[in-house]
Amino acid sequence: ATLSQAYAGWRFGHAVLSGLAGTPTEEFCFLKSDACKGVDYFASKVTFGPSGAEKIHPLGKISPDEQARLDEVRSMLVDDIKCGLEYAETTELSKGGMTPKSS
Repeated sequence: ATLSQAYAGWRFGHAVLSGLAGTPTEEFCFLKSDACKGVDYFASKVTFGPSGAEKIHPLGKISPDEQARLDEVRSMLVDDIKCGLEYAETTELSKGGMTPKSS
């Protein structure tokens, strides 16, 4: 898993930096979007360019089986996102820092 995570991190970093350098680059990432109805954050194909995430691509055509699976997990996604946002509020991440807030 560690090697896969490192590779995914490299791909994401490469896409962002290439885009910022003027070469539009597509990559998947998890970001705030309206790509999935009822879910505030979703993993989507994004085109990175000089101004960052310049285009969030639509989900595209999915099969009825894929739609059924998405409908099944939608509430889990919403709950997980809510949990992550609540955690972020307990750290300096919400203010641009990287250290946990003191109690």
